[in-house]
Amino acid sequence: MIKKILLGLVATVVLLIIVGFFLPGKMDIAKDIVVNAPAEYAFEEVDVLENWNKWSYWNTLDTTMKITYNETPRGTGAAYAWESEDMGPGKLNITESIPNASIKADLDFMENGAAKAWYNFQPEGEGTKITMGFSTDFGMNPIGRWMGVFMKPEMNKAFDHNLAKLKELAEAKPKFTVKISEESVAPINYIGISNTMSPKDMKAVNAQMEKMYTELYSALQKSKIEPVGSP
Repeated sequence: MIKKILLGLVATVVLLIIVGFFLPGKMDIAKDIVVNAPAEYAFEEVDVLENWNKWSYWNTLDTTMKITYNETPRGTGAAYAWESEDMGPGKLNITESIPNASIKADLDFMENGAAKAWYNFQPEGEGTKITMGFSTDFGMNPIGRWMGVFMKPEMNKAFDHNLAKLKELAEAKPKFTVKISEESVAPINYIGISNTMSPKDMKAVNAQMEKMYTELYSALQKSKIEPVGSP
């Protein structure tokens, strides 16, 4: 009886391994969302690694996760490592950062493999389209391929959470409208007297400014020049 059970378990394991070779060897996920905010509002949340705690799904799964950042706070070269009893150790490194346009990162899950992540920020009407992507290759490892089958639903859940949080954060920031135009103005002539003083002695500064103003005004009167506007 025990022999039959053992043979059945072995047969099941062998079957699972064989099936594993026919499962997808790669996992590629990409999702996007449109936010009613300029690209820089969302970009900085991803580019600055210490901001990830505000929107990353994985941080919500283990609030005791230990995170160590390197000396580069943002952009290309920024990296952090994590240690988690629930999810194991890992590292993330930003390999490319194009301001307000795109970010690429390498992920190292140690014995569980490696992956690449990317984030694009594209203008969409008056807002920004954020696209988040993830790619990993399980190779010929049947166990890794089985892991991919169970990981994909959780990854989709993580993407939905992350994009929704980035949208919330970006749209909550104050919006400013700046209009830049070119104008033609009449030439302006001015005269002045230069002097260097220490800002620590404001009493002396005020006295010197009063003296300089008197000298300028006297020079204008002698030259019969009428000053226009505030001194």
